[in-house]
Amino acid sequence: MVGHFGPNRPPGGTFSSPRRYVGMTEDLSFRRKPLTPEQRQARDAARRIEAEKAMRDHEEAQKAFYANRERLRAERLAREAAAAKG
Repeated sequence: MVGHFGPNRPPGGTFSSPRRYVGMTEDLSFRRKPLTPEQRQARDAARRIEAEKAMRDHEEAQKAFYANRERLRAERLAREAAAAKG
């Protein structure tokens, strides 16, 4: 019997899909090749340098932020003092 949704409708409900068996393959070409000790040392050194640069950049940004914050605070306090006098 053909259901009222058509002959190609999979059995088992509104959103069910036909069951398929997908066998495991032995294709392991997606795996990375192991690094040589020299490559590993070079990678670690590059990561270390990059981390140090990131830390320096972060520290510079923090110093600039706090300097600007203190400048704005001093300006606000000066405005409030001027407003209190006049």
